[in-house]
Amino acid sequence: MTAWMFARHPRQVFYGWWVTLAGTGLAAYTDGIGFWGFTNFFAAIVRHFGWPQAIAAIGPSLHRLESGIAAPITGAMVDRYGARKVLVIGYIAAGCGCILMSQIENLWQYYGSFIILAFGLSAGAFTVTSAAINAWFRRYRGRANGIMLVGPGLSGVLSGFWALVIPEFGWRTVLFAAGIGFWVVGMLLIPLIRNRPEAYGMEPDGGPAPESETAPTARSSVLPDANYALRDVLRSRGYWQFVIASSLLGASWSVITFEALMLSENGLTDRAIALVFIWQTSSSIPIRVVAGTVADYIDKRVVLAVAIIVQGVAIVLFPLATELWIAMIAGFLLGSAIGSQSSVRLALQAEYWGLAIFGRVVGIQQGLASIPSIIAPFAIGWLYDQTGSYLVGFMIVAAVLSISLPLTLTMTRPKSTTADGVRLATT
Repeated sequence: MTAWMFARHPRQVFYGWWVTLAGTGLAAYTDGIGFWGFTNFFAAIVRHFGWPQAIAAIGPSLHRLESGIAAPITGAMVDRYGARKVLVIGYIAAGCGCILMSQIENLWQYYGSFIILAFGLSAGAFTVTSAAINAWFRRYRGRANGIMLVGPGLSGVLSGFWALVIPEFGWRTVLFAAGIGFWVVGMLLIPLIRNRPEAYGMEPDGGPAPESETAPTARSSVLPDANYALRDVLRSRGYWQFVIASSLLGASWSVITFEALMLSENGLTDRAIALVFIWQTSSSIPIRVVAGTVADYIDKRVVLAVAIIVQGVAIVLFPLATELWIAMIAGFLLGSAIGSQSSVRLALQAEYWGLAIFGRVVGIQQGLASIPSIIAPFAIGWLYDQTGSYLVGFMIVAAVLSISLPLTLTMTRPKSTTADGVRLATT
């Protein structure tokens, strides 16, 4: 343990860090199946049934559609009931979705199980956990979110594990076991999540900042606490820039769905593909923490923009990965970029639009951002069916992603008043 994890007493770890570590474990499992890991199940299901990729990709598109519809509801539930209760619902539903998908015999069952799984993944996502983490921290929000997002980095180990065991035991058996795993992991870790420190007689960060951290030049990137009404946020140009940029980012992540099929087509063996999956997220773990920490000191918009550029390079490089070393480079860049974006975006949302409406703001953003994500998997699959190559689809995704750069760099806070009538300046 390092010194910054302690509060109140040098021998006592501030409970907010335990919330963060529990969130790390939950994010590792959720992303190990629903995000980084699902590409293995998708590849196995496509091969088993022989469906065209455009048709099979409607499943992930339905996932994003249902997640988009559920996200505002989930966000409102987080604000009303707290993150822990929402996580319980999410993990129960995600487990049911995996088990049902392991039993499918036709396309409609495949789509139907995706809808259940999508709701579970939305309610059990790290964005829900982040609502609790952001309540426990202010000065260290970027760092805490960065540590929590080590979880998706560790999820690459699960993704590599699926790549090895699916050929051995079959995708049905492995997917059924993964569904049971949701329930086991949830029972172990969700009870550690607590919603706000004030309910337990504590303060964010464990107490006021030491005098050395309150100097005018220290932590200059931390803005005053936001206290906006939802209507003020929805009238803000900066918020809608964030929504559009997030939409483009979410659409670009659809390339991961096709990663296992693409690398196999490029000539990589199952073992090599497993190694890429493990590497692309685990190698990015230090970058995730560093990005979150850097965002505590400099403008979060700049950190996010750099991550977007790195992701664009990775997307272009992946279809060219006919050798393992190229795939490893592309995997490192993609994992580092997505991991960095996630920690910084969560901290930025809390800093720019506040905590009182955090769940609703995130839910609306995720709901609207799902629209391009619904189109992207089908479009990439359709282009592959027409051309026999992933290169064209991936190049288009990278070009569209570049639009998010100016939107990110010019985002501003709303200009409004707090409940006490204090004017909040746009930053």
